[in-house]
Amino acid sequence: MLKKILLFASLPLVLVSCKGEESDIPSNGVKKEYYLSYLLTSLDGSEQPTAFYNVPFTFKYEYDNNTITVGSSRFEVNGNKKISFDSDAVKFTSTNYENGSSAMEFSVAEIYSKVNGVADASGNLSDLNCLLTNNYYCPDEWRFNDRFPLGDMIIMNAVVGEKYKLRTFPLLSCFSGSTTTSFSMGGQEQQYNSDSDLFAVSINPANNTAEVGLYNVKFAAQMPQLTMFLKDLKVEYTNEGYVVSAPAEGVVPVVGNDQIPYPDYIFNTFNLVCSGDNLASIDVDFTVAGRFGGEFQGTYTPLRY
Repeated sequence: MLKKILLFASLPLVLVSCKGEESDIPSNGVKKEYYLSYLLTSLDGSEQPTAFYNVPFTFKYEYDNNTITVGSSRFEVNGNKKISFDSDAVKFTSTNYENGSSAMEFSVAEIYSKVNGVADASGNLSDLNCLLTNNYYCPDEWRFNDRFPLGDMIIMNAVVGEKYKLRTFPLLSCFSGSTTTSFSMGGQEQQYNSDSDLFAVSINPANNTAEVGLYNVKFAAQMPQLTMFLKDLKVEYTNEGYVVSAPAEGVVPVVGNDQIPYPDYIFNTFNLVCSGDNLASIDVDFTVAGRFGGEFQGTYTPLRY
């Protein structure tokens, strides 16, 4: 089950416009379709991990009895794009907080799948756990230029076909956490800690690259806070999750609205690892200007509040 650390700074989860035929919408609820990306890894580690992008999932909420269903008409499992499934209705739990925050969580023990309308166990899902919130935090710089669309956040994991582990991940995500930087000054080793940093990750599925925005970062007490962006980083998928890394020659960050290169703070190395049952946390290590060695640990921003 997902950890119960669900204090989200967001609007309440409310009725919204629905997709699909009216007859398919619950009488006192909503039907919502999301395009989710997920990672499939083999349970025995014998196959290469595979990422799938923008696969449609449909959720139907019935508020009279607090139930929900999840389904898909184009679920993919390693080359098979014709899998469909619909779960039975299960109870969901919701939490509302004084500041207007809300979260919804549910689990499904077993979901049976079909291929072209015929039962096919290759897409069966078991032990599905899902968390939904309608808050998706991102920096203003990314929100208002449509690079980071607002919407619901969904964290889901399940076992597929008794063979694979499924874990969803957003293509655009923000992680809040703390950074520890080590460096030498005046012949003495120094260390600087910051707990107000924000790392934003934008994955481009077309070419498996990523852009990482570093917000409010400082590597030393004497250094001003900076917001900088690392572009064209490599994305690789592993059994643990995914890795975002800089090329061997390093990467020069850009700063400001004009995206001006800032070679004085070249990142000689940069390695970001997103892992865990929910792919909701990252560990980053980096070297800047051949002088600052840093480590960052963070979680999805909504999960911190």
